[in-house]
Amino acid sequence: MPLDTEFAGVKDMNNNKESTLLLRLSAQSLKYFLLMLLGLAIAYLLSKGLGWFDITPILLFLGQHLLIPLATILLCLLATVIIIESWR
Repeated sequence: MPLDTEFAGVKDMNNNKESTLLLRLSAQSLKYFLLMLLGLAIAYLLSKGLGWFDITPILLFLGQHLLIPLATILLCLLATVIIIESWR
């Protein structure tokens, strides 16, 4: 008796390659964005704790010109992935 691939609602998962690629891209982007935020937080704590250099103006500049646009793009990417994955 041959095995039926659609037995008990199990379907072939190979037809979702486009959405899983987008899902992987968004997950990797979120991971590296959060790692970047963690690195900046560690740098800020080290500079304040050891009293080396006040990097607050540098972090404010990075926040305005790098982090906010990246966070906006990442939020739009995640919203797109959520819509596409729920639509399927």
